Amino acid sequence: MTKRCILRVLSALLLTFSFGTAAFASVPAVNRFAEGVAAVQGVWYDLDGNEAFYVAGTSFDGRTIRSVTSYGGSAEACNADFGLEGENGENLSYVNITWTADRRFLLLNGRYYRSTKEPLYFESAQGVFLGMKTEDALTLLGEPAEHTKNGWFIYPGMTINTSGGMVIAIFLPSGGARLDGSGLGADDTPEDFAAAYGFPEGWDGQNSMEIGNCKEYLQRKDGRIILSLFKK
Repeated sequence: MTKRCILRVLSALLLTFSFGTAAFASVPAVNRFAEGVAAVQGVWYDLDGNEAFYVAGTSFDGRTIRSVTSYGGSAEACNADFGLEGENGENLSYVNITWTADRRFLLLNGRYYRSTKEPLYFESAQGVFLGMKTEDALTLLGEPAEHTKNGWFIYPGMTINTSGGMVIAIFLPSGGARLDGSGLGADDTPEDFAAAYGFPEGWDGQNSMEIGNCKEYLQRKDGRIILSLFKK
């Protein structure tokens, strides 16, 4: 058994033994340490699928987590400062970590990491999917018509919004690209989308709706279709 596999097993055992399975299911809101530590457990991979770091129990890549502070967030994502013990008893150093509500992506030092070796996604447009590496999306789509400094790449048929090295949202204008799975685009009706994705009857497109099983959200706003990792 590899070191990483052993760590994964130990992680589960440590959490169950130290905090209790039931305890994590009903952790008080004030217990940010337990919540934070539980949220980032496991091996994390870079966007190329390489193991980048791990969290096992209260160990962050071999360094003990001593504190979880500045905890904040919403239904979409949470973030906190993790105090890590230095080598040989040195003072704590702090890292800020943001993780998505489904704990599928984690943002550390301005870069996104994922909890699975292979990318998971439900929908895409012209082969571009949420969580795709920015460089891969640009290679696929070619030179954009416009590029803004805050991670927006604008093409004639679609716009992609990137952050931390990956695609976090896709915008499809009227007459533009269509979603690869359903074949629908901005010129199709809310009824078409409701039928394709099982939305409730009467959906008008204004409310973000979750599609598939990968925490992806679809919305129809200002004449565009928006596919996003976050509920708008």
